[in-house]
Amino acid sequence: MELKLVKDKLMTGNFTVVDIYLEGLKPRLEKQWKTLGKTPKKRELLLIAEKDITSSVNKAKKKREVGKRARWRKKSRWRKKKKKAL
Repeated sequence: MELKLVKDKLMTGNFTVVDIYLEGLKPRLEKQWKTLGKTPKKRELLLIAEKDITSSVNKAKKKREVGKRARWRKKSRWRKKKKKAL
């Protein structure tokens, strides 16, 4: 029945198939939870401490600076060698 409904909606140009599918899915899921006699667990967000984030960002910035300096030194050595060759 759902596939027929989806097909009809696609033929008319209505591409909100996900909404249609979820409308049919939600009641079935609720029914399953009722038969189990339980309720689904609420989603818990695990948050990272702000100091951990800032310390990671600072470490990344330091590593990037070291990398930039190394690339700059490598380029400057290459330029010196090129000038000597000319």
